[in-house]
Amino acid sequence: DLFNPTNSSIAWAVRRYPSGTANASAGLWKTTNGGATWTQVTAFGTPALARNYVRSVAVSPANANIIVVGASTGLMAGGYSSGSESYSGAWVSRDGGATWALENTGLAWPFMTRVRFTGGTTPRLYGVSPGQGIVYSTTSP
Repeated sequence: DLFNPTNSSIAWAVRRYPSGTANASAGLWKTTNGGATWTQVTAFGTPALARNYVRSVAVSPANANIIVVGASTGLMAGGYSSGSESYSGAWVSRDGGATWALENTGLAWPFMTRVRFTGGTTPRLYGVSPGQGIVYSTTSP
């Protein structure tokens, strides 16, 4: 579910760089020409260090304009970057990636390492969150 369900030339990819130093190539990337070229999505993850912690991306199979990105500074038992709550969790775009909002309602901890949609006409969004296990959205993003 990294691909646009109606246009196979559009895909999304994540480059992780879990470090305390900002990496210019970390974060979410998008191609619109089948992978010939890629463009970094910087509409979320401010400061640039926040893009280091992007972990996964999922595209809704029912609506290609809905994209969800999981971001987390907390990966294992133990610590996380203090202040990371402002950019960790579930980033959602409802307009094909033009704008993004951090939507952590219902999460006990603002961390999301994996996100995936189920198939079908009314897909459910599942996520893996350190300290919470597998969580899901009861409403479609």
